[in-house]
Amino acid sequence: MAGGVPAGSPLWNSVLADYRNLPVQDCSPTISEPAVEGGHLTGRALLLLPTAAQAAEWIVSACEAQGLNGDPLRQCATSVLKHVNSQNNLQFVIAGVITEPNEEGYLKAESADPACKKLSNANVLYSFRDGITVRLKGQPRTSLRTGVEGGCRPNQPQDLAALIETDPEKVAEFGRVAGLSRSLYSVCTHVALPADDAWRKLVRSSMVAAWSSNRYSMMDAVARAIAAPKGACHY
Repeated sequence: MAGGVPAGSPLWNSVLADYRNLPVQDCSPTISEPAVEGGHLTGRALLLLPTAAQAAEWIVSACEAQGLNGDPLRQCATSVLKHVNSQNNLQFVIAGVITEPNEEGYLKAESADPACKKLSNANVLYSFRDGITVRLKGQPRTSLRTGVEGGCRPNQPQDLAALIETDPEKVAEFGRVAGLSRSLYSVCTHVALPADDAWRKLVRSSMVAAWSSNRYSMMDAVARAIAAPKGACHY
């Protein structure tokens, strides 16, 4: 497969150890970004890219699991698709850095800073691991940029390969591709709020299991959150 990670790559013994036999892509997209030195920003990410058929099966089966059919089923599926499309466009980033809008990672003080506001629409690289935004060890934030002192300016790292295998220090809330937060997962499944390592394992294992199935447990929870009566399990 074009862009696929070669079978002999050492990555299969490190960050890809839990993804063996899956069609992992190794992508290094470059986009124009005037705010960064050189005028462009390059990321690198190991990705799983579900097909349209896979996504449709996961979404429809998740809505069917809520006991829906007919128009309510179609409404549920439309709502779930709209939600998951807003979460990385159905990309599951196993490891690496990809671009997102700068303002997505602003802290309160940064969002009010005039210099940062000027670059709020700039693209910046964000770190991911196992489908979740993370802060890597040695990095001050999830996004690779300066703080207020530097005007929240995007940075272009020189060693993208090293970032692929750098361990996370902090794990964020949302697990892709379903776009499910760990707090909502806890409410919808009636389990204790998972800690960082447990959340990574849950998001990772659910995607690996879903890849060869028409059911995706994280998508089931999203459908329940969207289809259930407000107050029971909802966004």
